[in-house]
Amino acid sequence: MSIRLKHSLAAFYAFTGLWSFNATSGLWILYLLHCHWSLFQVGLAEAGFHIVSFVSDVPTGMFADRFGRRRSLVVGLLIGALTPAMTFIWAPVSVVLGILSVSVGALSWTFIGGADQALLYGLTASQPNGLGYARTYGRMAGLSLSVTAIAIVTGGLLVSYDGWMWPYLITAGSNLIAVIPVLLIPQQQKTVQTDQATQATFLQMLWRATKAVGQDTNLLLLVAVGAVVATLSTTNNLYAQAMLMHKGASLARIGWIIAMANGFTAVGSLIGGRVAQGRRRRRFGWGLGVYGAALAVVGVLPLPGAVSGYLLAQGVDGVIDPIYAAVLNEGAPEEYRATVLSLPGTGFSLGMIILFPIVGWLMGRGYWIAVYGTMGTVLILIGMMVLHSGRRSKSQKTTAMASK
Repeated sequence: MSIRLKHSLAAFYAFTGLWSFNATSGLWILYLLHCHWSLFQVGLAEAGFHIVSFVSDVPTGMFADRFGRRRSLVVGLLIGALTPAMTFIWAPVSVVLGILSVSVGALSWTFIGGADQALLYGLTASQPNGLGYARTYGRMAGLSLSVTAIAIVTGGLLVSYDGWMWPYLITAGSNLIAVIPVLLIPQQQKTVQTDQATQATFLQMLWRATKAVGQDTNLLLLVAVGAVVATLSTTNNLYAQAMLMHKGASLARIGWIIAMANGFTAVGSLIGGRVAQGRRRRRFGWGLGVYGAALAVVGVLPLPGAVSGYLLAQGVDGVIDPIYAAVLNEGAPEEYRATVLSLPGTGFSLGMIILFPIVGWLMGRGYWIAVYGTMGTVLILIGMMVLHSGRRSKSQKTTAMASK
């Protein structure tokens, strides 16, 4: 590994750690409930977040491809420093203003999401012997989740002893500091294709990116599967706070459980980065099946069993994430990589707009088993579909070779 690459990855690790130190990520729903919001109103806030995400995901991906992925990260971090303060101040005052602040926070994620993966892929994809994208992404994801776990525990302790202000203040400050290492990551060298992309208009970029996806059946399926799985995974992650409270966990205990879940996902990400070199479709399909079964268990069992199912689900989620990310990045054209990587996020946001308020409404009326059972069943069915498509693809290759 060259010294330049080491320095670039060190800066990327620093950015990842600082951005991930979000002390509100496991507590924001509880804060809104503390402000006397209903679960349905919380669902509306999350829906607003994903409406903004749905509208901005692809345009911010094109922004990253057109004006630079580092610049996109800086913009996202600055927005991420502003919106926690807005939520802390506005949520107790007005549900409408609180929903607005949560919704605007989506811009931080859309400016960073896709741009960070595209930037990392450009730095690492050509490195041999385990230094490539999948393994490095797994390490970055593991770092991110570990830091988030520490931040959640820190936030929970601060809330318990000194009120709600500190988690929001720390999160804003961490986003601001993260701008520094981003500026230390060198600009990627332009190729003929990327130079053409930076000269294209936004409409031309959108047309070319969607055309590239539409002409590649495997890439199109990857985008669709990623959107559905992300929707179900995030719904579980966010409502886990309310689920654990419903099953009798205290606020302090919820913080520790969610932190442990992030630790399980972090370890899973490290494993996923290592096993992403072969049999990806098979491992992804079986992983989805186990993930779905674990979620079904969460809905049925009392607190100890539900916690076990939740931790297992989070660990498996970590394993399949680098596998999926590696396959999607390999299929995406470099000149429109950030734009293509934003497409699953667009589908995910649409799914959250529809699903999240409905789930909040159902959970608020006690349909916990039905909700978790349905999510688990859908994941199992998707896993079976992935395994079946893998067998069909293998059969087609065998037939083609036999005919030669």
